[in-house]
Amino acid sequence: GRGPSPCDGLSIKPELTAPGTSVRSCTSGGGYVTSTGTSMACPHVAGTVALMRQANPNLTADEIKQILMQSALDLGMTGEDNDYGWGMVNALAAVQAAIASSTSGVIQGVVSYGGQYVSGAKITVTGNSAEYSAATNSFGFYRVESLVGNRNYRVKVGRFGFALWTEPDNTFVPEGATLMVNAGMHRGCEDDCEADQAWSPGVTGDDASDGVWVRTAPVASYENGDLVQPGQQHSPSGTRCFITGNAPSPSDPATTADVDGGRTTLQTPVFNLSELIDPVLYFAYYYTNDQGENSGGDFFRVQISSDGGQNWVNLINSSASPRAWQEVSFTVSDFVTPSAQMLIQFIAEDNAPASLVEAAVDDISIVGAPGVPEPPRDLTLDVQFDQVTLKWTSSVGATNYRVYLSGNPDVIVAPENFYSSTPDTTLVVPMSDIPYAEFYFQVTATNQ
Repeated sequence: GRGPSPCDGLSIKPELTAPGTSVRSCTSGGGYVTSTGTSMACPHVAGTVALMRQANPNLTADEIKQILMQSALDLGMTGEDNDYGWGMVNALAAVQAAIASSTSGVIQGVVSYGGQYVSGAKITVTGNSAEYSAATNSFGFYRVESLVGNRNYRVKVGRFGFALWTEPDNTFVPEGATLMVNAGMHRGCEDDCEADQAWSPGVTGDDASDGVWVRTAPVASYENGDLVQPGQQHSPSGTRCFITGNAPSPSDPATTADVDGGRTTLQTPVFNLSELIDPVLYFAYYYTNDQGENSGGDFFRVQISSDGGQNWVNLINSSASPRAWQEVSFTVSDFVTPSAQMLIQFIAEDNAPASLVEAAVDDISIVGAPGVPEPPRDLTLDVQFDQVTLKWTSSVGATNYRVYLSGNPDVIVAPENFYSSTPDTTLVVPMSDIPYAEFYFQVTATNQ
């Protein structure tokens, strides 16, 4: 009802409005219905409040109400009125205001591999029933802000071409604090699709009008009783995979969000296989195309490139519809020469005449023996008045370590700066051997 309030004939009512006309919602009898009324509008506000409390659990009821009104989208007459109150609830603005009203913390750091910055790495910070994300810049730096203070968070770093890096222990972020969490990446490709690893869900030339690649929890779809799209990912744990579109529910028609109108491509970022011996690619995929007018007429393709995408070689080029997750493996050297400019792409398409096409990909990894040792990590210096003790962690595949000493941070690993070699992971350097007031060490690993 519209105001003014019948209680005093003066108070402006309502104070806030929310979508309540022809809203799709679940029903106690199962499935979904479209309904109208305050019973549809109230859940929009309740859901917004839940998001606000997730962002800032310390908000009081009065503070929540004040934020909801101040952040609302003003409608009707300017300011508060008896048609819309303060306006339409604005979930994004309300959550942003909830974050701004808290004393938040920050997690930041640098992602590197062997002393080189890793750009384009995706960082996922989870905790407080929320997930935050960021990406590294060209200097390997990332920063995640607006974390609710006095909470524990877990940091995960992914970039296809490296093994997943996960912080071994949760990081406690005090209110107002900035914590450094640096990640030293390891060689190896693994992606369980639970976190972003800088894939490209679409490339130049794609023209599909629907059913494009997304990374999400799949929703099953059926046609004539046959499963067209899987309802769960391949991994034994987790929820997500790459999938060609998703319908809102399994009861929706199978034609909802299937591939339509052309091609959709899922592509990895460029990655390096030149340091692995006999690398083998593993992944699981799901594909169906045997429903519709052009049953069996479209192809699922998996391609690999060793020159940054200039040339492609087919790993899979099939029109078969197995209707189940398929686990496959390919020795990379059987198709291309492993290089530092590797790419893999997965292509699903629906060409005229139209048919039902769905595809999914999960658990992608590349395994091989190290051709060169992993870089040393965690170098520490204990500086005493007469000596400096260097310690570092051992490297996979290393039999020896070379230590360099320099007074110039920009030029350390150079022939003239070689100091010593050792098979151990500890080295004591007498202070008399260091001719610099400001000095820098770097350790490299070798199998020679």
